[in-house]
Amino acid sequence: MLSYNKERKYRTNYDGKSLEYRKYYSNSKASVQKSALDLWHYCEWIGKTPEDLINEFIQARADFSKLQDWRRETKNTLVKFYNEQKSKGYKVNMARSVVSGVMAFYSQNCETIKGITRELDPVQIPENGFVFTQEILRKLYYYGNLHEKTWLSCSVSLGYASIDFLAIETEKIRNLVKEAKDKHLDFIMFIGKSRSKTSVQPRSFLTPEAIENLNEYLKMFEKQNGGKLPKLLWNGATNDTPNDWLKALIKKANIDTYGKIVRFHAIRKFVYDTLSKMDETIACVITAKKTDASKLTYKTSLDSECERVFKESYKQIALNGDVLSKAKQEQSQEIERLTKALSNLETENYNFKTRVDYLQKDVDQLKENYILEKLTLDILFRELKNRGLANIKSCYIFG
Repeated sequence: MLSYNKERKYRTNYDGKSLEYRKYYSNSKASVQKSALDLWHYCEWIGKTPEDLINEFIQARADFSKLQDWRRETKNTLVKFYNEQKSKGYKVNMARSVVSGVMAFYSQNCETIKGITRELDPVQIPENGFVFTQEILRKLYYYGNLHEKTWLSCSVSLGYASIDFLAIETEKIRNLVKEAKDKHLDFIMFIGKSRSKTSVQPRSFLTPEAIENLNEYLKMFEKQNGGKLPKLLWNGATNDTPNDWLKALIKKANIDTYGKIVRFHAIRKFVYDTLSKMDETIACVITAKKTDASKLTYKTSLDSECERVFKESYKQIALNGDVLSKAKQEQSQEIERLTKALSNLETENYNFKTRVDYLQKDVDQLKENYILEKLTLDILFRELKNRGLANIKSCYIFG
């Protein structure tokens, strides 16, 4: 029977660096860190160590009846743990994520606990997530530098989650790029590493723009590191880096998100959604999402089907349409607007100059009239003076 000993706690202070819980996982480093923390919370809550949980399973599996009890009670405990997380204020998706880390522990060290997901609330669709379109991605690609173009084209090619994206190894990618260049391939397919979350191996592809960008990026990357390539393609990147990169590029491209939340995972959703419009099952295989194995049995040649679906969907995810892209059109429209404004200003200046010229002529004419009138009066005054009538000039002129 499973008990909840609240008094006894596992003797460790988990500070994010302890290896006490990570040793129970064999996934990628980032995934292990997250799952280890989930396991620590679970053990603190239940009052047992991971070894206690493993020993309970070992004792129960010796007897079928006890094993059935262990399965049922473990499942119920995980559901209670899930509800406990919600009661603490965690949202549904976060609570599900915490439980998934514990479930991974059982799968790797005991056995998979079946039927859990049916007992949990459905995954909630983010209410305020920014949605990517091909038009937006093309604009980002247009404004990106070599590094930005490379990771963006790779993320759209592969449709990886951030954890798996950060785990891409440089040597494997370099070999793929070399093969593609040597054989003059527009696309190159490879079976990627099993996805940490689903343990499914993706049928991954590199697109033409990804191949070209990686070819140049690897040269620069090698030069920056003294002639040697680091193990990971995105050397030094952390869990938050893909989101940070994406937000910075969106700002650089002057794209208004209208207050919506920007997540790197949204690119994966874009890729899957595009591929699934042609074949949902194949889209799951390419992006390493879980799918019904029975559906795959009817795919006589899985690799060729993946290649067909990806290539036929490529025109919907291609990023290199910058010649006709919205970004270039917008620039052309802005140049046209400024040219028109300049032309209007020149016309206004011409009209203003014309009006000034007319006014100047009027002023000159008034001056000329004034001089003539003054000259006429001077002549008249002299004549009156000569005749001795100057004293009455005011009567005739001003009177």
